[in-house]
Amino acid sequence: MRYKKEDLLKQSIEEIADFLSGIGSIYSYRWVIEPSDILLKVMDNSKMNLMIDREITQLALRKLDEARDFWLKEKNLQLHRWVCSCLVAWNKKLQQPINDLNLEIGLSFELEAEHQQGRVEKTEGVKAGFLQMALRHYLNVGATNKVNELKVKLKKAYLAEQENEFKAVMTPMTIPEEFRQHIERVLTWYRELGNVERILEALTRDPNLIIDVSELYLNIEENFKEFILGARIPTSVIADGRRIAQATEYEEQKELEFKRKYCWRLELQSIFLLMPIFGILKEKGLSADSLLQKYLDWDFYEPKRENLIRTGFERFFAEDYISALHILVPQFEACLRDMFFAINIPTTVIKEGEFQHEQVFGEFLSRPEVEETLGIDIHKYIETVMVAQTGWNIRNNIAHGLASPVIFTLKYAMIILQLFCMLLNFKMVRADLGENS
Repeated sequence: MRYKKEDLLKQSIEEIADFLSGIGSIYSYRWVIEPSDILLKVMDNSKMNLMIDREITQLALRKLDEARDFWLKEKNLQLHRWVCSCLVAWNKKLQQPINDLNLEIGLSFELEAEHQQGRVEKTEGVKAGFLQMALRHYLNVGATNKVNELKVKLKKAYLAEQENEFKAVMTPMTIPEEFRQHIERVLTWYRELGNVERILEALTRDPNLIIDVSELYLNIEENFKEFILGARIPTSVIADGRRIAQATEYEEQKELEFKRKYCWRLELQSIFLLMPIFGILKEKGLSADSLLQKYLDWDFYEPKRENLIRTGFERFFAEDYISALHILVPQFEACLRDMFFAINIPTTVIKEGEFQHEQVFGEFLSRPEVEETLGIDIHKYIETVMVAQTGWNIRNNIAHGLASPVIFTLKYAMIILQLFCMLLNFKMVRADLGENS
C-alpha cells in the first residue's frame, strides 16, 4: 500500500483470503485476528479499499464470528474478547450495529470473574478485579442498566473479599523509652497548667496535638526516594465493599501515603495524648457546661444551635458516644459554616434556576479561602477526619448511616471535641479599614 504496488497488494489479499478459508479446519482460530486486521487496514485506505470485495468481507466476518463462538465455548475468554473487539472494528467500518458485541465483551469479563482463567483456587479478589473491568467497559459504552447491575455485583464481591480474604496484620510494638519520656513531659505540663480554661486553650494550640502537614509531606518524599518501587506500584483502597480510591501516578500515590500516615499519627496521638489529657480535664472539673460556655462566648455564636450543642456535650459526658457524635459532627459543620458566613464568605452555590444550595461540605472545605483562613494544619485535620474518603470520613459516614460501630467510641468523640475547641478559638478581628474587617 505504501508504495502503491497494486498487483502485489492484490496477490497478498488473495493469499490472506486463502489462509482465512482454512481457519477452523487447517489453522487454529487464534490466527484469524492478524489477517483480518490487515484486510481492515486495506479498507481504511481510500485509494485501494475497493480491492476488498464483498466476498472477502463476508469471509472475514464469518471467520471472526466462528472464532468468537469457538473461544466462548472453550472458555478462553481473553481471546473471545479480542475477537469481539475485532468484530466491533469491522462493524464500525461497515456502519453496522455494535451494541450487542459491546455487551458481549462486558459479559465476557463477567464470565471471567467466575472462571478466572481456569484457576483451581478461585478468589473474590480476582473476581472483583474482572468485575471492575466489566464495569469500566460498560461505562465506556454507555450501558447504563449493566452499570447499575455491576455496582451491586462488585460491592458483593468486595464485601466477600473483606470477610474471607483480607488479613489483619498485627505486629508487636515496643514504645521507645524516649517516646515514653516525651509523653510524660507533655502530660506533666498539662497537669501543672492549673484550671480547665488554660488546659482547653492549650489543647487547641499544642504542636504535640496538631500534625505538621508540610513536615509529613517531606517525610513521604524522602521515603519514596529510598523506596522508589513503593511509588510505582498501583494502589487501591477498598472500604465497605467499595473501591474508593486508586493511585497509579506519583502524586496520587503520595496523597494516599499521606492519608495513611496521617491517620496512623492521629491514632497514636489519640491513644497516648488525647485520652490522658481528657482524663486530666475531667479530674479538674471539665463539664458540659464549661464546654458550652466556650460556645456562648464565641464571636460566631448562633442562639439556634445552643440546645443542640449543649445536648451533644452532655451525651459525651454521659459516655453516650452514639448520641454525642450524631449531634456534634453535624453541629461542627454548621458552626464552621456560620463562621465563614459571618466574615462574608458564602457557604452556598447557585444551581439551575438561580436557587441557592449549601455547598457540599467536602467541596466547601476545598475552597482556597477556607484553607487559607483555617491554616493548612487545621484544615487538613478537619478534612481528614470529616470528609476524606481515604481518611476517617466521619461526617459522611454518619450522615449516610454507614458509620462502623467502632466510630462511636471515646477516641473519636474526643477528636470531635478537640476540633470543636479549635474552632471555638477563632475570633473576629476587625481591621481599622472602614467597612473592611
